[in-house]
Amino acid sequence: MLRMLLATGNVFFSLVLGAIAFGFVFIKYPDAMGSILDAAAGLKAWLTSRGLSTEYNNWVRVLLEERQLVFMGFTVLMRILLSIVTAVFERIWQRH
Repeated sequence: MLRMLLATGNVFFSLVLGAIAFGFVFIKYPDAMGSILDAAAGLKAWLTSRGLSTEYNNWVRVLLEERQLVFMGFTVLMRILLSIVTAVFERIWQRH
């Protein structure tokens, strides 16, 4: 039960940290955020030009927006960082 609670907390915490990182970059580094959003637009254009059938292509166009892709990227980055920090603390905890 504790393991499930920690995993759920880790996912929730990474979402919150991803939103904070998104806002921080948006406010403090607008040029970088513009570049990131442009890259997300390019990714969306690349995905929609893969030759998918129209029904699947419409789903991709509707469900994936640039800001959603950027937020997902920040959330994944925070998840990776949290996993690294958790692994370091787990190793320190096991030594003692």
